[in-house]
Amino acid sequence: MENILTYIIIFGLLLVFTLIYFSSKEKSKKVLLTKKNYSFGSIHVLLEKKGSEIESLIVQLIFSKSSHVAIKDVFIELIDKNGEFSKLTLPNEIINKTIDNEYFLSYSEFDSLMLENRHLFESFRFVALTKGNRKIKSGKLSFNKNRKLLVPDSGNYN
Repeated sequence: MENILTYIIIFGLLLVFTLIYFSSKEKSKKVLLTKKNYSFGSIHVLLEKKGSEIESLIVQLIFSKSSHVAIKDVFIELIDKNGEFSKLTLPNEIINKTIDNEYFLSYSEFDSLMLENRHLFESFRFVALTKGNRKIKSGKLSFNKNRKLLVPDSGNYN
């Protein structure tokens, strides 16, 4: 009887430690916010989440293999209530890394930058300027009153 009780306690402890170990190692997942297709490529804006926390904002620029497009600049276009645009350059400290036309932006730094400029815009979008002076524009994004990103057209919150 004592041996059975000992085995049950050991099995229970192993089960508890296994659950704690796997719950602390949450996997990151990517959530697509907006996607715009053009004749020569497309732009995707994604959120990278770990659990319920947003770690980074990813701007993906995808081009067809036949078109050799080089990116000159990536910036944010702020859109006010009247539909007028103003350009906001991305500071280098916001960009965590760049891998083959994928820009990983620190979400906390991006959020604080947008909070500083909140009086200038109602919505915004990412714009990539190519060497041929073509603009690739993402869909519109906005913040709700709780500082969560949303796509104004769809109403989906992330």
